[in-house]
Amino acid sequence: TRLPRGIDIVFCTYHLLVPSPAGRARTPVPLPLRAPALLVAALLFSLLPGPLSAATFTVNSSIDARDLNPGDGNCVAYLIVNPPFVFPFCTLRAAVEETNVLPGPDLIDIPYGTYRLTMEGAGEDDNASGDLDITDSLTITGAGTAETFLDAGGIDRMFDIRGDGVSVAIADLTVGRGLVVPGNGQGGGAIRNRATLSLNRVAITGNSVQDFPAGGHGGGIYNISVCRIAQSAISS
Repeated sequence: TRLPRGIDIVFCTYHLLVPSPAGRARTPVPLPLRAPALLVAALLFSLLPGPLSAATFTVNSSIDARDLNPGDGNCVAYLIVNPPFVFPFCTLRAAVEETNVLPGPDLIDIPYGTYRLTMEGAGEDDNASGDLDITDSLTITGAGTAETFLDAGGIDRMFDIRGDGVSVAIADLTVGRGLVVPGNGQGGGAIRNRATLSLNRVAITGNSVQDFPAGGHGGGIYNISVCRIAQSAISS
């Protein structure tokens, strides 16, 4: 996005590229921005029109960060300003926040790489920390089980899906390192589903629930609604 004429920013901001945990993709790490530039960039993106129908968001950052303005139709968790250009970055958490607010089914596309949850705070249900709370119909598509890795980082499960009439489809990715402990729902180390869920070509591996009393279930998936699984694998 090119800044329009008449906006004067008298400094330059750059960013670093560091290897992702999988060592495959390089992750943009923003350096601190001065307030005027951030305000200008945020204003520019707030003026962009939101989607009129189903939205598609492509994740282009493996950082775990919230959306700057959920519901505006633009998945922007943070910005890199290098005048005269502004580079928006969409994280997985930010994309989920957008789709939760926007009406109707939406799509999140996750390219190859590792995407790790780092915002600690299990038990929260507004997608602000811990697991990713999905409350509206959504399709999440990766690049393949050997290409796209969703790493819960041992801080919570990866997905908590709920809502009347909510239908979620997840395909072509791997979910791992989810951990649920007592006090955080009934279980579901990787996914807790209380809606309609479809898994296609998904690997659920290395997730667990620990020290649960009777009634704790699902080291991989805890399902109390409808869950359809095809061409997928669930393993410890």
